[in-house]
Amino acid sequence: LWVTGKDIYVSSDHLSSGSVLYDDLGLAKPKLVEELSKTGTVSWNQVSLEKFAQMDADYLFIVNSRGVSKDELLKDPVWANIPAVKEGHVYEFDDHSSWLYSGTIANTQIIDDVLSNVVK
Repeated sequence: LWVTGKDIYVSSDHLSSGSVLYDDLGLAKPKLVEELSKTGTVSWNQVSLEKFAQMDADYLFIVNSRGVSKDELLKDPVWANIPAVKEGHVYEFDDHSSWLYSGTIANTQIIDDVLSNVVK
């Protein structure tokens, strides 16, 4: 996820960090990601808050360009029913991280970020 201002963007399942998460690392694709990826033509697809509330992700990786902490974001009741939030599987990265980019170095850093946070 990329959170900017009041907007939430979801990575396409076959571009940018989505390709790393779902193709390289084999994480399960949330239904919302599959749906947006079918019609989206960009790496990051904007999603409404109402639609985001349907996210069925086991893990959330947030690129936060909003200037509000992860804890502040998670106080919003819309986030409460998302499985990743319920299980405490929400990880935050700043907007200078590799998550907004693609290429060998960026993809390797994304893999390292996931492994260092998820695999304990």
